[in-house]
Amino acid sequence: MEQPKDYFNNAIKRNEFRSDEADEEFQADSLTRYQQRSLPLVSAPLNAGAVDTFLAYPIPLNRTAKELIALIFTPDYGDRPHRSDWFTVGLEDQAAFHAVLANAALHLHELRYPGNASSKESELADSYHHLALTKVRTSMQDFLNSRKQNPAAERDRKLLQLIGSVSGMVCWADNSASAEQWQIHREGLLQLIRLRKGGLDGLPNHLRGTVNWVELRGALMRDTKPLFPLPAAWVQQYMIDRRRAMSDTQVLAEGMHRVSQIRIAWRNQFPDDHSPPWLELFEDLVILAPLVDADLASSFAGSGMEQLRDLPLWTNTLIHRALSLDWPVAADVKVAHTSEFGNSELEKDQGSAGQDESVVLAEACRLAMLLFLAPIWRAYGVRPVPTDRIASRMGILLKDHTSFWRIAVAEVAFAKLLSWMFCVLLTEVVGATPNLESELVGLDDWALHMLAALHNGNVSCARDLEQAMKATLWVREVFDEKLLLIEAILRNWGSDMI
Repeated sequence: MEQPKDYFNNAIKRNEFRSDEADEEFQADSLTRYQQRSLPLVSAPLNAGAVDTFLAYPIPLNRTAKELIALIFTPDYGDRPHRSDWFTVGLEDQAAFHAVLANAALHLHELRYPGNASSKESELADSYHHLALTKVRTSMQDFLNSRKQNPAAERDRKLLQLIGSVSGMVCWADNSASAEQWQIHREGLLQLIRLRKGGLDGLPNHLRGTVNWVELRGALMRDTKPLFPLPAAWVQQYMIDRRRAMSDTQVLAEGMHRVSQIRIAWRNQFPDDHSPPWLELFEDLVILAPLVDADLASSFAGSGMEQLRDLPLWTNTLIHRALSLDWPVAADVKVAHTSEFGNSELEKDQGSAGQDESVVLAEACRLAMLLFLAPIWRAYGVRPVPTDRIASRMGILLKDHTSFWRIAVAEVAFAKLLSWMFCVLLTEVVGATPNLESELVGLDDWALHMLAALHNGNVSCARDLEQAMKATLWVREVFDEKLLLIEAILRNWGSDMI
């Protein structure tokens, strides 16, 4: 196994920094070059008055640091969920706090210059990030050199600080969309946890929550399996929320009826597989999703309550479970080899004849559930939540395996499920700007044609789309505006669409 010190030596290519640089950086007026522009327009003013002066901060705070802390505690801050966890981690160590400020500076950069990779705020974020790396390297060397001399309790305290600091770097790599750095820092985090007797067991709750949160965000972006198991606190809250959702007997009965129809159809088509894991996960999503409508309706934008929304932990649990499902090799779509999406029609041939239809359906539903949960995360303040890779995989999967369409004709429940999947896919790709790592060009047109074909051309407005989603699963507070955007495209198409 690679030693932790090797991870820190190879984590990033960088310029050399003097040993006293971290202290010099926080002398008065040392960051004035980053203070030339006005602060962004956000929901709350950014000023030092928003900073809790009674907290014991691990570094001296100059004006820039105070403004970044004030930004962290605004309702629009992208990392607001789990803030009580990761901000507490930041307060426990200088390197971890530098990482907190680096991520805040990245958010400030995105507010001012969306999509622009270069700005003063970006330089500021890099500065704080390098300060965190400098401190972590020093702390890691001290830990490795003195691990035998120090008492066990002191060694564990230092190791916990290192785990917290590297968690901030995982978050940094996620926020800066650096897949390579995210993999490197996540592996470093795993190495540090393996150094600890008991591993994840016994971690303070706020640190355990931070570790899982920063990994889960990046795992969703990349559609990769999480390395760390779910925290007990998340699972316990998940069970509490599930019982609460089941107390609404009418909504529960309607949802379970839809699930039972899918289950019957599945057993008719695939009698050797009675309890597929994806369907158990989908059933839990159907049970829990109605909680979102009630929650968001009571804390709508402008109500003054939106900043009090807490991200439901059941969403984290379902996303973790969906990412952790085993994916048969045959269904593992390689996005790098994406072909263009044409305006193809439903084909009657068997396409990939060797492909198990149950595998395709299971993987398509897994991806659809992730796409369904992503805008729910956004509704609770998580930013960014890119889904380009997942949408690309789902589109390629459905387009390349045309034999899958046969079961939609054979079973009404599957036709409704497939229609729902296309609606969910459309809500993520319509209006999206493709990046260099995923091929979304033409995916929206193709998905609209397929949806129209499933409904014999009778899809022309948001109402039709809503009914298609309601037949399986729907959250009004999340999808209403998205469907109106799709309706505008349908209106432009007119009769040409079908």
